[in-house]
Amino acid sequence: GGSLDGGSLDGGSLDGGSGGGGGSGGGGSGEWCFVNGSGRYGLRHTALPSPVLSGQCDPSPHSTLGELCDLPRVFSFVFPAVVGMMEGANLSGDLRDPASSIPAGTVGAVSTAFLCYLMLIFGQAGSVDRGALQYDLSAMQHLCVREGFVVLGVATACLSTALGSMFGSARIMQAIARDRIFPLSFFAHGAAHGDEPRRAIVLSYTVAQAGLLIGGIDAVAPVLTNFFLVTYTLTNLAAALLALCGLPNFRPVWRLYSWQTSLLGAALTAGSMFFLNPLFALLTLALALALGVYISATVPSGRWPSISQAVAFLTARSCLLTLDAQPADPKYWRPSLLLLVPPSQAAGPQPTAGGASLLLRLAHRLSGSGLVVGGRTLPLAAIGGGRGGGGGGGLETLGAASA
Repeated sequence: GGSLDGGSLDGGSLDGGSGGGGGSGGGGSGEWCFVNGSGRYGLRHTALPSPVLSGQCDPSPHSTLGELCDLPRVFSFVFPAVVGMMEGANLSGDLRDPASSIPAGTVGAVSTAFLCYLMLIFGQAGSVDRGALQYDLSAMQHLCVREGFVVLGVATACLSTALGSMFGSARIMQAIARDRIFPLSFFAHGAAHGDEPRRAIVLSYTVAQAGLLIGGIDAVAPVLTNFFLVTYTLTNLAAALLALCGLPNFRPVWRLYSWQTSLLGAALTAGSMFFLNPLFALLTLALALALGVYISATVPSGRWPSISQAVAFLTARSCLLTLDAQPADPKYWRPSLLLLVPPSQAAGPQPTAGGASLLLRLAHRLSGSGLVVGGRTLPLAAIGGGRGGGGGGGLETLGAASA
């Protein structure tokens, strides 16, 4: 029977007084717990990041035993509420200019939310005493003019996040089905007006409801956190590999982008997965690896080339440049052949497919463990016309050999 504002509670004081069970208060070395009808919560040693005894972490919502709310557990609870960074990318098909709208909208939305969070933190720090900040989980409602405003704000934020995730995931499901990456052609169809992915929306809603049937959001949140983190890990890793490979079609418009930031983001998100729950992290990565193996085995490489092609080219190029920079040693000499075949429009007999295959096999047999570079000569007329007014045959042959 006391108050949180410096008064006594269960016979003890929040600021260094003795607790109801004989232990020291918030500033001491023991534990202080506040027990009410909804559970037990309080700080242990009051110094972060000490674990918190909280009824919110109990398996039963009405339990007063109190389980430790350590940093990994709280992080996995809170993280799904702040994962709206990719909502614009998920709905890119509905944007007129995604290349400019997504970066500007994402940065603007995240910056606005971050500013609001900072204002809220400093506002509460300047208007609420330490005891209420540490122990009163409803301090924001108590500070508001009407407690219903906070409830309305939380409900609106939850509804916005839920709808954004549900419709964004439905759009992704529809795109995957249309790309025929997985046998999900049923979800490729859209509505006649607006091409809305109604079938995929029903699937997203069903999956969300199935998660809620587990019995508690706290049980679903760690699973969601792992899948969000693996999504960010693979996205950052893909961006880093595209930048490192120097692909000409990867041109980020964000001027502050660098492959180091993407690689750092991938490392941080992957490390967070193992920090939160190593078993969940291994299972999530195993599932992602299984999906990758399935895609590699079933999707034709010509239709959806893998980033491994660019990585292999970059590795081969780096190795050749390293080899070229080293002095040649006769001890490690090996033959390398250049195989040239005539252009397809040239006069005279043309090698058939079987003949070309025999030529390649012969060159490979002659080179042994060396390199065989095959190519087709091109006349100068095919690459912009002959030089010097058309040139003669010898000039065309020399140009073709150079080409």
